[in-house]
Amino acid sequence: MSLRFRLFVALLAAAVPVLALLVWQHARLERAQLLESLVDFAHLRLDEFARRRCEADPEHFPPAPLPPLAPLRGPRARFAEERPATEFWTYGPDFRSANPRAPAFPSELVAALADGTRAADLRVTEAGASVVYAGVRMPWDEGPCALVLVRRAGPFPPSLTVPLLQNALLLLATMLLAVLLAAGPIVARVRRLASEVRTSAATRYAKTLEVQGSDEVAELAAAFRAAGEELRTHLTTTEAREQALREFVANTTHDVMLPLTVLQGHLVALRKHLEDRPGELAVTRAALEEVHYLTSLVANLGAAARLEGGAFELVRRELVLDELIQRVLARQRPIARDKDLALELALPGTNLTVEADSTLVEQALSNVVHNAVRYGKVGGHVLVSLEERGPQDFALHVLDDGPGLAPADLARLGQRSFRTDEARSRHPGGLGLGLAIAREVAAAHGWSLELATSEAGGLAVTFAGRRRAARASDAS
Repeated sequence: MSLRFRLFVALLAAAVPVLALLVWQHARLERAQLLESLVDFAHLRLDEFARRRCEADPEHFPPAPLPPLAPLRGPRARFAEERPATEFWTYGPDFRSANPRAPAFPSELVAALADGTRAADLRVTEAGASVVYAGVRMPWDEGPCALVLVRRAGPFPPSLTVPLLQNALLLLATMLLAVLLAAGPIVARVRRLASEVRTSAATRYAKTLEVQGSDEVAELAAAFRAAGEELRTHLTTTEAREQALREFVANTTHDVMLPLTVLQGHLVALRKHLEDRPGELAVTRAALEEVHYLTSLVANLGAAARLEGGAFELVRRELVLDELIQRVLARQRPIARDKDLALELALPGTNLTVEADSTLVEQALSNVVHNAVRYGKVGGHVLVSLEERGPQDFALHVLDDGPGLAPADLARLGQRSFRTDEARSRHPGGLGLGLAIAREVAAAHGWSLELATSEAGGLAVTFAGRRRAARASDAS
């Protein structure tokens, strides 16, 4: 709902009672004018000459029919003109009349005139017609003609006339038009301020709002500008901290990966020399598995820091998936061999090439294969297969015959910090980043990542997408 419409509705809601008050006041003035005309009528009928006649013979005053009355001049002439429907009678100070034809003085008028009021009126309906009674005190307080009761039957001038209604509607239309015209500049300033706020927010509050004037709209603009400056300072500080943290994680990851790689190589060499010593060989295999897990965890921390860096850019280049898969499986085979787990590979043999960030894709695939090997059953199987789907698409599958997952766990798998009960029991300090990073890497490349139960009862993970990223030229 626009501001103009709100102002229109508010003015309309305020104008209707005002117009009703004007109509009521007009009716009140009309009634007061009618009463004054009846008072004038009583004074004209009971002048000094008529008073002497009334006091001389109150039983037969006024005579019937009434003598004609000279027409009045002035604003009340139309109410005091001679009409057969106008009658009057005289009464004493006790509200009693000596004329047997006179009606009883209305009790409402008696109460109204009891405190010395000069005149009062009473509107009643008689035989379906509107009738006005006016009680009038004469200038003298004694005698049988001290009070006059005037009775006038309708019709009376209506309170709500066509000219009055036209004038009221004209006044209302003028007020509405004036408010709408006056609200135009205000609405334009508010809209301009809203546009500037949106533009400032789109530029991360780098653009400062312009404050014009000294009214409430200018105060609002100044408040928005102050808030934008505070947000810009906060964003700058936060981005600097996040950048420092990402650089720290990246540098730490690089520094830690080197000794971990060397340690992993030493453990592999040591394992070969302990083939005839089963006890020490088991310890070496456990240490090698933990080093392998720690290496994967550090790599995941580096990948997570990069993915959470906001608008990061993928380093896309031509990547042969066949070679990448073989490198990933080569790193996982020592752990698979210790578990007597068969790590199988099925490639199309066409050196399928994609355009992708090799570091992130290799880390994502390593996470999926590492999970399959680590949580696979002893003597089980893990199959990594690559297939072409037409000239542009591909699908990369990682299947295992492990213990499988409950439907509730399968639905949440791939969320940050979510780990199954088995994973928590084996490594309670883990972060649950592996599949979450795989999902985010796939989304960053425009690929899909599907998790399902494999035919062998374990987990089936599928990367699917196009070999090359879509470009504007391709779309045209």
